[in-house]
Amino acid sequence: KVRLVEVLDSIHGNGELTNKIKAFEEDARARGAPYTTVLKWAKSDERRKIYAASSKMYAKKLLRIDKTSRRIGRYAAMEKELYRRFADRRAHARKTSARWLLHTARH
Repeated sequence: KVRLVEVLDSIHGNGELTNKIKAFEEDARARGAPYTTVLKWAKSDERRKIYAASSKMYAKKLLRIDKTSRRIGRYAAMEKELYRRFADRRAHARKTSARWLLHTARH
């Protein structure tokens, strides 16, 4: 859904296109998704929900579920510190995107 909303934004941002609906439906990145459905997803409330769900799903891939295995492994100390910082930020209702997780893990 995130990718489709971004495709819609790029088409709407292109001033040279006159028929936005046809351009969206013919775009290979849209893969046959209905224009009206993606237009609903592009509204601010829906967009916020979609991005939140996407970042949660991606964060699950980056963080281990089982906390007992954090004591072993190649990056156990880094992962414990990253999880602590992640929990602190969320406790204060601050955003933690997948990009934030990657940047914090690398630096």
